[in-house]
Amino acid sequence: MSDNALWAVNEFSTTPAFLADLLDRLKESEALATGLLSENQRRALLTATEELNYRRATAVVGEAENKVFQDFELCMDISTTSPFRSASNSFSQLVQQANLLLKRQHLPFNFWFNDLIVQRYNQASEGMSPHRDHIRYTHLVALVVLDGAANFSVCEDRSGANNKIINSQPGDVILMLAPGFSDGDKRPFHQVRNIVGPRHSFGLRYDSFAQ
Repeated sequence: MSDNALWAVNEFSTTPAFLADLLDRLKESEALATGLLSENQRRALLTATEELNYRRATAVVGEAENKVFQDFELCMDISTTSPFRSASNSFSQLVQQANLLLKRQHLPFNFWFNDLIVQRYNQASEGMSPHRDHIRYTHLVALVVLDGAANFSVCEDRSGANNKIINSQPGDVILMLAPGFSDGDKRPFHQVRNIVGPRHSFGLRYDSFAQ
């Protein structure tokens, strides 16, 4: 199968109709997971992680009660020829198609993911403590699990109160609310714990500050 065929929208393991239903349910759930990648797609992206140049995440960001602890490696410098770009473009198309099926659209007509990150967690990783994504990331966040396992959860605050685990498997995508989704302002606290690694995840966001 050619690279272009691999990332055709109909190669994903979910459909626009199913994804539309998930978007409708997302507003009340804050985060939901579903299958996304075929096994060929998952393996292609996992192979591509080996070609990336990672750096350590800053161990502690924020101050006082706003501190966030991070224990992983990341890469945001993803080339235009990378399979991650093809995957992002095709998934953006899928999300657009799903959004158009809704009676009330939750996303802008031309919504497109423009911010990509690959994160790598080692076996002994402590993950990431409860935090919220930067306000610049709007409408929808998608986190694609490539391998390994972890407890990704949403919670009420930085203490982790009322923690709710979003069950996911390699090949799944976790969808999470961001400000602007259905004209709302929710920006959920979330965390990553109990790593069984190595674990790679692929994050897709819309950066409203990008030029």
